[in-house]
Amino acid sequence: MNTCPSRRSTARSLGTVGLALAVVLSTTACGEVETEGFRPKPSTLALTKKTEPDEVEDFDALSESEEPSDAPQIEQSPPPPVVPLPTFLYPNGFEVALTAPGTVIPFGEPATVATSDTEGRLLVWSIVAHDGVFVPRENVELLEPERAVNVSHFFCYAYDITFLGAVSKPIYDPMVLKGVPDVVNTAVTPPTMVPANFDGAVAKSLVGGADNACGIPDISKLPTTESMLEVGYPYARGAVGVVDTGAAPEDTASSVSYEFDEGIPGVTEAPLKPAPIRWN
Repeated sequence: MNTCPSRRSTARSLGTVGLALAVVLSTTACGEVETEGFRPKPSTLALTKKTEPDEVEDFDALSESEEPSDAPQIEQSPPPPVVPLPTFLYPNGFEVALTAPGTVIPFGEPATVATSDTEGRLLVWSIVAHDGVFVPRENVELLEPERAVNVSHFFCYAYDITFLGAVSKPIYDPMVLKGVPDVVNTAVTPPTMVPANFDGAVAKSLVGGADNACGIPDISKLPTTESMLEVGYPYARGAVGVVDTGAAPEDTASSVSYEFDEGIPGVTEAPLKPAPIRWN
């Protein structure tokens, strides 16, 4: 069998190869045909153009121009009004000067103070505190006797308290309107009197039953509702200090103080709470 190609087939094969080579060369030169896995290299000019400084500046300018020019401003709240601590009140049409904070008064001398009720009124009082009186431990009835195992005795600081009248509390809030006070059902808010040690710090005290521990008679006790208060009547109350066994004298009650009512205008608004009025 003749295995040698004929001249005609050889020529056809050479022609086919030549034609294929011509097609490949032509395609490569024109760059119009891309095959998978081979991508033309990106243009260096295109990359440079994206990062030119002048175009970055234009972008910043565009960003600034897109910011809203009428952005809402945060509204500042007005400062709270300065509320002064009252120095004079006018119950029943009479001028009454209130005792200044921090005043130290001898026992038996009066001070004029005020308290705030729940009906928007200030109750005005005259107080005369008296020196402490020794009260034996067994004379005081306790709700929790087991907590008083170290108690030696008590001191009662009785004080006379006279109701001078009531005035409408000044209102600084424009959102508040005053109504007619219900004095029939409103509880009396008496001044807060607490035993204090020699430098005025609050001492250990009895809470509840102080009037009974001091022996205040029922006829002299404060009424429970404002409608029962009598102007000018000398009521009486008591503040009781607790003395523990072995307690140092400087740590026990030796005076009595009036603590300012936080419902009085100017008390809570002050940078510091007004100093108590003290008897000793």
